Amino acid sequence: MATQSSTRSSSQKQIADVVYYGTADFPNGLLPTKQAVICNMMYLMRPTRAGQAQRSRESAALMLAEILQEHWIYCNVYTVRTWHIRDRILKLYKTFINLIQTRKDRKSKQAFKDSAKQFNDGRNNLFDIFCENSEALHRLEKAYGVKMTDREYAFLKDQREARNMYCESFVDRKWTKTMERRRYDLQAIERMREAEDTERSEREIAVELSELSEEELSDVGPESDFKPNTSDSDDPAITAFGKKRRKLMPKKISYIGDDINTKYRHIRESVRKVRPEVFEAVDNLKSQHHMSESQAHAAVVVVGNKVFARKWKLHNESNVIDLDTMPESKCTRRAGKSIEAMALDEIVSEIMNSSEKSVVTYNDDGSKKQGIGSFSVQGITINGKFRSLPTVPVASESRENLAELKLLVLQMLETASGVSSKTLFEKLDFIITDQTAHNFEVKRIVGNRLDAEHQPSHLFCNVHPSLMFNRVITKQWAELENIIGREKIYSTFLVNATTNHASVTEQALDCTTRLINHDFDHKQWNKSREFDAFISPKKNKSVSLKDERFNRLTLTCAVMLYHYDDVTSFLQKFEHVTNQLACIVRCFQDLDFLKVLYASGALIGLHLVEPFLSLTTSATTTYKVLIPAFKQLFRDLCETDPVKFLDVSTPALSFVSKERFQTTKYDDEVCNAIETVTSQHRDEVIKVIKMILPTLATGFQKQKGDIFEYGGYEDSDHALSKMDTQKLERAPIHNLDAERSVGFVNYELKRRGAKELNAASSAQVKAKASDLIEARPSGSFKDYREIGTVKIPEILAAWNTRQSELMAQGLAEKEVSNLSVDKRRTSDLDKLKILGGPFTSIGEVDDYIANTDIQETVKSSRLYLEVRYARDTSLSIPKTSDIFRMKKDYKNLPLNTYASNLKVYLSKVGCKADVTMVDFNQALDTFIEQSIALNILGKSP
Repeated sequence: MATQSSTRSSSQKQIADVVYYGTADFPNGLLPTKQAVICNMMYLMRPTRAGQAQRSRESAALMLAEILQEHWIYCNVYTVRTWHIRDRILKLYKTFINLIQTRKDRKSKQAFKDSAKQFNDGRNNLFDIFCENSEALHRLEKAYGVKMTDREYAFLKDQREARNMYCESFVDRKWTKTMERRRYDLQAIERMREAEDTERSEREIAVELSELSEEELSDVGPESDFKPNTSDSDDPAITAFGKKRRKLMPKKISYIGDDINTKYRHIRESVRKVRPEVFEAVDNLKSQHHMSESQAHAAVVVVGNKVFARKWKLHNESNVIDLDTMPESKCTRRAGKSIEAMALDEIVSEIMNSSEKSVVTYNDDGSKKQGIGSFSVQGITINGKFRSLPTVPVASESRENLAELKLLVLQMLETASGVSSKTLFEKLDFIITDQTAHNFEVKRIVGNRLDAEHQPSHLFCNVHPSLMFNRVITKQWAELENIIGREKIYSTFLVNATTNHASVTEQALDCTTRLINHDFDHKQWNKSREFDAFISPKKNKSVSLKDERFNRLTLTCAVMLYHYDDVTSFLQKFEHVTNQLACIVRCFQDLDFLKVLYASGALIGLHLVEPFLSLTTSATTTYKVLIPAFKQLFRDLCETDPVKFLDVSTPALSFVSKERFQTTKYDDEVCNAIETVTSQHRDEVIKVIKMILPTLATGFQKQKGDIFEYGGYEDSDHALSKMDTQKLERAPIHNLDAERSVGFVNYELKRRGAKELNAASSAQVKAKASDLIEARPSGSFKDYREIGTVKIPEILAAWNTRQSELMAQGLAEKEVSNLSVDKRRTSDLDKLKILGGPFTSIGEVDDYIANTDIQETVKSSRLYLEVRYARDTSLSIPKTSDIFRMKKDYKNLPLNTYASNLKVYLSKVGCKADVTMVDFNQALDTFIEQSIALNILGKSP
């Protein structure tokens, strides 16, 4: 049985046959045992020791933790942090109290006896709070200026086992000097604290040195800024430690005649605690105003100093940290992660609190950027309000990986909110993506993984058919140009006119707009300023041709007609403009057929593309409006007389109203230019439009026919008729919010660096949820610190590891695939050689097609091999190009399509070099003879 201490109180508690007495101190020279800790807690918990009311366990444990930590350090053995000691004390004391409060009828049971025996047997074991972390231990040794020696480690080992040793000398002289300096520092701080308390009555700010804790989100971090002054030390090591230390100076900063509320005068509430509003302001500047870390900090300081006459300063401006010092950058980054986690929690709350009539849509879109690779932007639309979700990199766009991506996002939402992924997925009404093949069936995989009872319906963006319109137009142009003959078109070109565009017309548009458009002002070959001066007072309306812009192709055609004569006159007058681009444009201006193709593109843009975009992007358009409009558009494309397209004042197609047509049509000057060209080439323009319209109808039916049920449609799981009509009426008709999010991320990556995808993603999430963040009380983000800085980063790290593995796996598969392609290429070449191939010119293809002695099936098989061989050997055209398409709907393409595509390819690569080694040797001999004649070789070193 334990003996009663001379300093015990009258309180005592008994577990089995062991009595515990409340005591007020620890034994000198020994590290306390568990029993000693319990006895001290009993003493501190007595109401008579706490004043008028009993202390809480947390308060008593914190007080005891400080005493315990000081006792260990007095023995020159360093401990873990104060709050860790407090948590361990609370855990031990809770076990003790549970045993004490066990009901009498249960104390006779064996389970209680075993627990009591186990607890009592361990009461004399060391209450171990030693700092095992080597880095933290090294920092403590720096702070106190004394290192633990082998003697201290031996003492600690003995206290953990036999407990025979006794600490007599405690610390050496160096320790005494350090403690003395520390005592002076603490006394100075105490005096300043008392002064602040006095001035509080005079409505001045009071400063209290708060205990360092994670909950306060202090900017001192794991390496505290508070270091005792050691500049007078004789020890070189200690002097080195103190070179870059900063002082916490909790002194009052006076502002004469200051009428600002004391709460808002300073950046910090105390020297160790930054006002949460500062973290929130910095994060707002970074996420919503695209500022960098340093710019956001500087903005807060400049506004405070200039607008409100403060004396605020950046963290690195001084060695003294006072109430007007900004927090450290790592602390604002840590706060930013917590705010992002809070935003995700608020988004989930908004989803879960939505009514049955609300519509929740999951948005998804992908993109690529040099330096980061592919990434996927996710979002949630709740009753028309878009909320962005984290953006992450993806190594593969396979359906399985895209399903894993959605599960990842749901897991992060679950971590932030506590709502299960299954519940969140079942809350979704729709998923909206673009209509690429890899997006199909992804939701089904996710639903099966989560064992969800409800799966959302799949919608597709209804704006994207405009891109199909552009592709159809350019493909028809290219087929016309192939029939004319590329060699004939380029016969007068003395410079290379080849660009990335497949058709000559696109190349002409691209080159001409590059010459006169202000997007390229920074380029030396651009002449936009000279062109502006030449056509003044006429306005330069040119736009640059850009791929994958919904209406850019047709708009460029219209504007090009407006400036066509201006460009011609400009190049004729300024003959000195002879850079390569200007020379190419001069050659293009001589091709009159380009006007016809420009006019066809402009008229289709005027009557189809612009009204279509207006309809599908309007905030008032719903599926109730869109379904009949799409069906009518398909009928219009099939039945409309091409002659109607020549009238620029009235709509040729009836799928939109006259009012919408008038609001979207080009301005009068551009329309007049279009009319002028169509009047000159009326018959040709009609023929081109007549050729394009059926292909537009076919493409539109293929993309949207099965969904909207028009044309020769087939039964589809994505048909709108199978969806909830009421929900569908409030569902988004496009995915432009996700498209804009891609633009946001790209802009952030451009400003922050291609590798900063996490920072760009975080800024986007918080920018789209700014109203939810503002609605929370200031400082609420502190509750999400562990989620934002530990749990979610762990989830993302696991995802990035998985994507790296997939990327490595994909590279290995490409090597195997390349071997297969090499084998197939060799086999195809052998077969084509037997047939007299492969073709090397457009004429050979035309002659082969015109040969009536060969059956159509044989021709088709031969051209199939020719196109496949061209694809496998192409080094200048991407293998994913449409001209290398082998099948459509798992069926071979028509013979004429193979022939047309092959001629496009040969027109680009069919030019063969007519230079041999004989020519090279002759030129080399001539050069040497000329050099000798000029005595150049004799003067060479």
